[in-house]
Amino acid sequence: MNGNLLAIAESRNLVRLDWDSNVKWVNRMRFHHEITLAANSDIYAMARKDEIRFICGFPVPVLNDYIVIMSPDGIVKREISLFEAAEEYITSDKILKLYRWIAKSDNKKKLFQLKKHRGYIFDVGSIFDVFHANTITIIDREIKGLCRRGDLLICIRELDLIGILDFETGEFV
Repeated sequence: MNGNLLAIAESRNLVRLDWDSNVKWVNRMRFHHEITLAANSDIYAMARKDEIRFICGFPVPVLNDYIVIMSPDGIVKREISLFEAAEEYITSDKILKLYRWIAKSDNKKKLFQLKKHRGYIFDVGSIFDVFHANTITIIDREIKGLCRRGDLLICIRELDLIGILDFETGEFV
């Protein structure tokens, strides 16, 4: 990358600096844990978003992790939702714990305070952090019967899951 540096600043921004520490670009998503480069110089990074998703027709508040693929100039080309890939691994027990936590009035106040002071509601390590993905590894060769070159090996801490994600479909293989 010509001596450029990619860095996650304060679990919020992905920054690209040149050799002289000048900012080339900033992407202001909530990035965390992992940045990796593809052979074509695309940037793969973990990001998260506060979302309401539906499981069995019920709204479920989650801190959804995404694999974000960007061009070398920081333009988002694609986002792969881990909720869509790993929804079946979220247990009903985890969902019930979320609803019990929300039902307590003091907890609702905490959520409003987080939004006011930080700009987001669902905090890392909170009950809403149902994935907490930590790694992305781009698989560099075909492994017959298991995966193809370009698929992604990922680790999702809160689901005790290590899996291979098909890059084309965004589904676990």
